[in-house]
Amino acid sequence: MEKILKCARCGKELDKKKIGIKEIISCDHCHLQMKINEASQKKFRIVRYMFVLLVCLVISLGMSFMTTNTLLILLVIMSVAMIIANYSDGWCLKLTDRIFGLEYEEYHEVKISNKDRLKQEAARKKNRKGLFR
Repeated sequence: MEKILKCARCGKELDKKKIGIKEIISCDHCHLQMKINEASQKKFRIVRYMFVLLVCLVISLGMSFMTTNTLLILLVIMSVAMIIANYSDGWCLKLTDRIFGLEYEEYHEVKISNKDRLKQEAARKKNRKGLFR
């Protein structure tokens, strides 16, 4: 796969080995932040689900030889799946880049004022209250 990535703003070539494989990267030259585009995010999610499924399958096969208690096996598998889902993003990003390649696009962080944030929180609370009436 391609080891060079071009900045969307200045066109400078960025070495993926130097900057690493992350969801959001920054250009060294113009400091533009870029994030993985939607198509690459979908591929990443598929790779992450398949990775977790594979690990859980291996654990369940290993556990099935050790004990016959099905509930214990299910609890262990669910616990491991949650832990893996939290900590496997880096590995899965690298795997996605290796298999499909990652494409980046310009990233603009949306900043909202405190007044707007308070309005959004009040609307969420109002909606929650309406659900439980």
